[in-house]
Amino acid sequence: MNPTTIPACTTSYIALLGELLKRRGIDTSTWLDGSQLNPTRLEKPTDYVYVEEAIPLIKRAIELTKDPGLGVYFGHLLNLNAHGLLGFAGLVSANVEDSLKMGFQYVETRSPLLSLSLSVEKQQATIVIGFSISLEEEIEQFAIDTMLNSFASMARYLFGAELPPVTIKSKLAEPKHAILYPGFYPAEVEMYFDQDDFQIVFDSSFLNKQFIAADQQALKFAEDRIVLQLENIRNPRSKSHDLSRFIEDWMVTSPGYLPTAELVAKNLNTTSRTLHRKLKKEGTTFSQVIDRIRQQKAKEYLTETDLSIMQISNLLSYNDSSNFARAFKKWTGSSPKEFRKETNK
Repeated sequence: MNPTTIPACTTSYIALLGELLKRRGIDTSTWLDGSQLNPTRLEKPTDYVYVEEAIPLIKRAIELTKDPGLGVYFGHLLNLNAHGLLGFAGLVSANVEDSLKMGFQYVETRSPLLSLSLSVEKQQATIVIGFSISLEEEIEQFAIDTMLNSFASMARYLFGAELPPVTIKSKLAEPKHAILYPGFYPAEVEMYFDQDDFQIVFDSSFLNKQFIAADQQALKFAEDRIVLQLENIRNPRSKSHDLSRFIEDWMVTSPGYLPTAELVAKNLNTTSRTLHRKLKKEGTTFSQVIDRIRQQKAKEYLTETDLSIMQISNLLSYNDSSNFARAFKKWTGSSPKEFRKETNK
């Protein structure tokens, strides 16, 4: 496969790497200087950074920090909320096994470069981490350090110190910073290097560990939108064919993000003036498109899910639930609570 055409990950991860560098006193402009990535791309959290763009940025980050173990610290930042809708789906799954399977099934929406699988044999659960292309050792080490410590960060967030011992297997030679691994995981860690695969091995009984935030309705809501994201990756819509539909797809697959006309125009490689002119030809305006989608999605969430009014207002990018309630009453003549009560009779 040609690496220039393979998306590495969503720009949200690159933006987080930039935040880590800022904490170490490295300015984003210094890091991006000479790269192929335009800084405005970091404003589009669900856009993708391609392999040919990501690799130089990772190398530059390691060079600037003089820290070959940078991926360990980066992974520590990648808690559930860093993984967008997929992280939310993992949080509201029934148990560890369901959460892992959800994440592994749809990992392509976050990083098409990754492959993840789970197997269970003789009371032993094994997570296998792989990549769709061959990576040079420095980049592969960074990626594995990130993955291992993201798993550790999420596990710690969900269960605190109630975690099983784990065995980590790496295809690579032991790095000097391997001593950092146990410090980010509150249980016993055994490490083996120069192995056949990248693996995380633990007692399979942990797969049955229940999630406090489990919510079947919220899970269905998230998975429906993740499926849309996956469809958009595999069968991208022509961005110039139907601008209002493109904006709708953006809002549906990126809940919580309200795109501005300027941001949409940048994503379409055009100007906001041209965007407004094309929408006018479709017989609508940018604000009308946003209002229509908000109204449509609000009704859907109120009738088809058990999401709270606060959760719905957040998904539709309102500052607070009272602003959402006022807008909804203007659209329908009823408050969100009244509408839900009437439609659920």
